[in-house]
Amino acid sequence: MELYYDSAPHSFGFRQVYPDGRTGIVGGLLYHGKPDQSFAVLMEPMHGWSIHT
Repeated sequence: MELYYDSAPHSFGFRQVYPDGRTGIVGGLLYHGKPDQSFAVLMEPMHGWSIHT
């Protein structure tokens, strides 16, 4: 599993990498604060973390 910097506070991206180099699931764990600085689209406003793939 690789982790990546995300510009949103308290958030990060991730990528699953198999031993042969193939990529599995890719996404991010984003923090939706007040104000929300994640630049992610949400169907319902929320405060807290959510997974985006």
